[in-house]
Amino acid sequence: LQELAARFHELTSDPRSELTALRRDARSLYDALIAPIEQTITPGHTLVIEAEGWPANIPFEALLDPNDRYLIERSAIVHSLGRDSQSSLRQNKESGISTNLRALVVASDASSPAEGLVPLPDLAAEAHIVARNFPSTHILEGKEVTLGAVLNTLPDAAVFHFTGHSYGTPEKSGLMLSAGDAQGNLPELIDATVVRRLPLQSLQLAVLSACGTASGSGGASGFDSVTEALLRKGVPHVVASRWSVDSIGLQGFVEDFYRNAVSGQTVSESLRLTSRKMLANRITSHPYYWSAFAAYGLP
Repeated sequence: LQELAARFHELTSDPRSELTALRRDARSLYDALIAPIEQTITPGHTLVIEAEGWPANIPFEALLDPNDRYLIERSAIVHSLGRDSQSSLRQNKESGISTNLRALVVASDASSPAEGLVPLPDLAAEAHIVARNFPSTHILEGKEVTLGAVLNTLPDAAVFHFTGHSYGTPEKSGLMLSAGDAQGNLPELIDATVVRRLPLQSLQLAVLSACGTASGSGGASGFDSVTEALLRKGVPHVVASRWSVDSIGLQGFVEDFYRNAVSGQTVSESLRLTSRKMLANRITSHPYYWSAFAAYGLP
């Protein structure tokens, strides 16, 4: 089963993979993991998945039922770190994300060609797509993107959107704000340590639209350590990427997700509706595009 899950992750994270093989493995994983409890899944309810270790790498949204429907077509899906973590999440006063919230958008152009992290296109376009939904938006881009600037502005934000690269070594991993230098200094990062020391009582939603990341179990060595740190701080909604996403598909995802969220939909339902729209589009119908993002936190 572990080998099947690893192969399925590889197939879903590659837009050139063969759909026949992908759907075969999606069905096998559904039969093993979902079919035994299928009768307990209520239409219209959110499915909360608590997985750790290698099962946390499975994009459950792309599992295929006997009627050839992906799981995300049937239910909104939220990933959980466990009951204790869920109980510590702040309950929203409102059911969704409203346009009157203060937003911080960080568009980091930091790159490291030596690590295979090339400059990303369309960062500014993505930042302004997000900003259109929130009249009170602070955008950090270009030379403005520093750790000090993030530390000063993030505590006041209710919505945090990061677009750029993530960077990881066995010692440190996080969202990349600046490149390393020839003297061997590591890039400046928003990592779990930074998150843990920030006062984030106002933060309701964090969207980590970072390319060059690897899905993890939420352990300290993976990109998801930032996600875990945000959740441990009580942030009720985190949306994080599982793998690098094509910029064309990414802009469409961001635009539709926020449109759904500010229209009154919950974060998990906003993600489901966005995934279904991408699935219906021939250009973005491969699971690589629409199952790249996962929702964590409250249903």
